Amino acid sequence: MVTIAIANNKGGVGKTTTALCVADALSRAGKRVLVVDMDPQCNTTTTAHGEIEGVNTMFDYLKEECSIEEALQKADENRRFDLIPNDPLLSVREAEFASQVTKLKLLKRGLKTLAKQYDYCLIDTPPQFGFYTTTSLLSCDGVVVPIDAEKFAVDGLGSLLKYIDGLKVENEELEVYGVLVTKVDMRHSETKVFLENMPTYAEHFGFKIFDSKIRVCADLAKAQSRLIPVYDYDRHSKASFDYDNFVDELQEVV
Repeated sequence: MVTIAIANNKGGVGKTTTALCVADALSRAGKRVLVVDMDPQCNTTTTAHGEIEGVNTMFDYLKEECSIEEALQKADENRRFDLIPNDPLLSVREAEFASQVTKLKLLKRGLKTLAKQYDYCLIDTPPQFGFYTTTSLLSCDGVVVPIDAEKFAVDGLGSLLKYIDGLKVENEELEVYGVLVTKVDMRHSETKVFLENMPTYAEHFGFKIFDSKIRVCADLAKAQSRLIPVYDYDRHSKASFDYDNFVDELQEVV
């Protein structure tokens, strides 16, 4: 099982969208996929129609009140992957979990027990450094960093990459697979300038830029508002095409 964290300490860059679209694309290609929601905002869980009430979630697993297998559930009928849902209660327990060193590798140990059941595991992380992002990075093989196509998106990359590099002491397998540029709109001159400057940023910070880019797409927003995969809303939309291309490229990298 290849475990990929979708991470950026900046919000609104498309982490949840990327995690779900990649999971949809991989599962539709016949891959066995697990999605883990580590963000207390629970957007991944909500969008995939994951259950929270009356079932085991990541919250229960981190409290060590259930096994990771007992927190597994099928995503809704529109999706073909499995899900470990999150619970908003996680937002008020982060300091408590962070104070217990043994909790940091609990997710990694749990995912190891599932490794033979899946080809890919995608972890959606919260938009800040903290226990949930750290434990996700310690549990994965590599990281995809989505950034939106604007100058300020690059400003926080240095600190994020430095943070990831510091975790390699504990997770020697950890690597940055690359930066995925999202929300690309070539009608704006600023976007063109940003893309032209990206190779310079990449050389300076030492990261790979995926050739695939995710364009602004109204169909993607409409699909998300209906809580259905963009592939079901419009299989021929720009978003479907772009994420298909990205998944092909990602599989070559990993």
